[in-house]
Amino acid sequence: MTGGAIRLVAPLITGAGVITASGGGASCGGCPAGGFRAPRAVYSHSDGCSVTGGYVYRGSALPELDGWYVYGDFCSGKIWAVNTVGSAAPVLLADTGLPIASFAELPDGELVVVTFANAVYRLARSS
Repeated sequence: MTGGAIRLVAPLITGAGVITASGGGASCGGCPAGGFRAPRAVYSHSDGCSVTGGYVYRGSALPELDGWYVYGDFCSGKIWAVNTVGSAAPVLLADTGLPIASFAELPDGELVVVTFANAVYRLARSS
């Protein structure tokens, strides 16, 4: 992925199994030998404590993210993207420090980040 850093822009609204967090990497203790499919990406508890699932990006403002799965962590406020094709490592998009509760997709494919900080932010390129 190329391009500039990603940031959250001013709040749009005020007052308002793909990834696993693991201490020991991708593993399945006690799972049957066959039929287990490892997660596409794993991050350690040093990076966060609670995966907040996101969306595959389909907008036009950040074309370098087209087809990438965007997700975050509730505790750390970090937002990552992982390519849904291939095996490249996830890319850290932003370290917001916000309690990320959810993501939402707008009709134009752009993504917003819903926080417990009484705000909803749009994902945008840093200027």
